[in-house]
Amino acid sequence: HRNTFVNSPKMLDERMQLRAKPHVYLAGQITGVEGYVESCAGGLLCALMLAETLLGLPFTPPPKTTALGGILTHLSREQPNYQPSNITWACMPAHENRKLKKRDRYQALSERALADFTAWRETSAVFAATPSAE
Repeated sequence: HRNTFVNSPKMLDERMQLRAKPHVYLAGQITGVEGYVESCAGGLLCALMLAETLLGLPFTPPPKTTALGGILTHLSREQPNYQPSNITWACMPAHENRKLKKRDRYQALSERALADFTAWRETSAVFAATPSAE
């Protein structure tokens, strides 16, 4: 099968809006993410950024060290031949300790991502501005 997708680094801004038509947001496979989880994550990102816009809140992207931040990195990374991708460690900054063995490095990257995601969620204006499901 053939996926249809836009060249996101050229066509989308940092909020996943079309540069040529602000306030038109794209999410999912059309942006160049591959996989069901990545497509859902792209939709979540798009919804959060749209909520920020509608609530008049500042733009607060997720940390680049998280999977959500990695998706935004992929969608904004200029490439000669932009292609869809699943989320991989290559979409996130390398770990500071490059001497770690692969398994330990991935564990450290996971722990860093969880800590950074938690801190972002706790300080993000959009999460503070919306009612909790608790």
